[in-house]
Amino acid sequence: MDLAAILNFLEFRIIDVLDILIVAVLLFELYKLTKGTAAVKIFWVLALIYVVWKVVAYFHFTMLSDLMGELVSVGVLAILILFQPEIRKFLLYIGDGRVVHFFSDRFAKQSKSSIYSEEIEAVKKACRHMSATMTWMNS
Repeated sequence: MDLAAILNFLEFRIIDVLDILIVAVLLFELYKLTKGTAAVKIFWVLALIYVVWKVVAYFHFTMLSDLMGELVSVGVLAILILFQPEIRKFLLYIGDGRVVHFFSDRFAKQSKSSIYSEEIEAVKKACRHMSATMTWMNS
């Protein structure tokens, strides 16, 4: 292998670095959410099954590879069921307001006060009318 091939192999673009950073942050946040739960042990078992499946496929054990492939495909559903509390916790963390408000505040077309401007004007008009006619509430 010559030097040019090695440099081509090692060439990084900015988008590659950004991709790696996003995946790293997501994995770290997922780790923080699942730390200390049984989900970590289940994840390692599923990861081990996946690695064994890839090794079996590499050595062309057809029947065992097909069997493990079916196990992995069913495993995706099992992951959703087993990790349901953690997935829910992660989605709630993303939607807790900080992330959602970060984007909604920047891309909102109206300010929060202008959303209710018609209703506010109607209440102000009613108050002026009641004041002018000296309408009082009896309590």
